[in-house]
Amino acid sequence: MTVSTNEIVFLVTSSTAESLVAVAVLAVFGVLFLLRVLVDFELLHAVASSETSSSQPSKTNCPSCGARTTVDGVCDYCEEPLADDFSTTDRTDETGRS
Repeated sequence: MTVSTNEIVFLVTSSTAESLVAVAVLAVFGVLFLLRVLVDFELLHAVASSETSSSQPSKTNCPSCGARTTVDGVCDYCEEPLADDFSTTDRTDETGRS
């Protein structure tokens, strides 16, 4: 049995083309998977860091004792009334954000 050179070239070319298609399809699926993971991560990050969903109440310093307390009208520690004008008090939380 003799195999001609043309048959060998056809077999090698056909195999190489199929391999390239398979690699291209896998690459496309890999890129789509990574994009999906990135989008999911960004959505979760946006939900978790939403400023409207603050779980901690606003805090201020008590004018009487200086303790850090919630802004609800009365100090949580000394039970003295808080200042009515909150614009003059420090309204930053423990992280230093306003």
